[in-house]
Amino acid sequence: MSTPSTAPDYAKALERALDGVHAAPTETVALEAAVGRVLRQSIIADRDLPPCDRSRMDGYALRADELVAGAALPVVDEVRAGDPGMNEVPPGSCVMIATGAPLPPGLDAVIEHERSDRSDPVRFELDSIKAGRSVHRRGSDARAGTVLCEAGVRLQAHHVGLLATVGCAHPEVARRIRVGVISSGDELLPVTARPEAHQIREGNAPMIAAALESMGAQVIHRAHVPDEPGATAQALKRGLEACDLLVTIGGISAGDHDHIRPQLEALGVDWQVAGARIKPGKPVHVGRWQEDTLVSCLPGNPVSALVCAHLFCRPLIAAVCGRRDDPAWALRRLREPVTADPVRRAFRPARLEADGRLVVPAWRGSGDLAHLADCTGIVEIGPATEDGLRDDRDDNDDREHRYLDWRTP
Repeated sequence: MSTPSTAPDYAKALERALDGVHAAPTETVALEAAVGRVLRQSIIADRDLPPCDRSRMDGYALRADELVAGAALPVVDEVRAGDPGMNEVPPGSCVMIATGAPLPPGLDAVIEHERSDRSDPVRFELDSIKAGRSVHRRGSDARAGTVLCEAGVRLQAHHVGLLATVGCAHPEVARRIRVGVISSGDELLPVTARPEAHQIREGNAPMIAAALESMGAQVIHRAHVPDEPGATAQALKRGLEACDLLVTIGGISAGDHDHIRPQLEALGVDWQVAGARIKPGKPVHVGRWQEDTLVSCLPGNPVSALVCAHLFCRPLIAAVCGRRDDPAWALRRLREPVTADPVRRAFRPARLEADGRLVVPAWRGSGDLAHLADCTGIVEIGPATEDGLRDDRDDNDDREHRYLDWRTP
């Protein structure tokens, strides 16, 4: 395991973690099951959008150059949405038209009902209009063959609408990455248990499993192991054989009862990352088993576990699925100063306020799960020593900091 002085910074640790990651296979799914999956094909317009000139509102379609002061135009027909259209309208007349209905040939403008007397012949409040008024022109949204959405996005509701619009009933997506979550510790009890003062209910595993699901993974395996090497080895082997990514919580430090790391090594796991110069989360490990199975070992303290899940598991899942829009870091400013760690890059849970500023709540270390209640994501606070230059001030200037919102899909 790396010492604090030799452990890589986050950027280098993540680079090592992602090195050699293989993409998951592609599969097709029904459109109604596509939300949350990562698209592996481009969404391409199969025809002009819209496919014809159509009305933007309920009203009257006419020729713009035929509207003059005092004009009264006969209403010769009505066109509804879904109608196939009609023959050319005689000069000097108009048609009643519904929102979304196709404009008859030769007509080039629409006047809303509210600007008319709704009679027949109809008179308008306007003396003149320009061609194109309230008309949604053919191909104005996209021309046939236009790429509407590139592969690599995690599909949301509006993407499903696009897929349906272009007739893609079974999109190609990445197979969901199968994840196992194994927690350890003799002090942990089931959620429904009544713990004694020396015991705690198991909160880490449900939290991390929920976080992994929100990242697009499929948690297929859950286990809790006592601080005993034999049981730990058996549980780890089952998880490695069943999953694409095995995530462990706790048991990776150097204590006599920390068995996760040594048992994984005995099973043949090779480490790409064996500790990182970050706070919290210094003991984090990332490795491979038999080339294709990823292993991510998170620290046992709850804040460390959740932060490291977002810092390492989230980009690992994105890489395997071929997702190109995650993790999405944004630049934000702090509301109040935060003291930087002397040498480690800090990733502190924070709350995004309505004005776009971040509030970093006070905490009592990485075991303080309670302070996460109102947090919305993680803010990165650089170390006080950057590039060998010492800065003893609080990180209280008005510069921007990287922020990852963990509420985003």
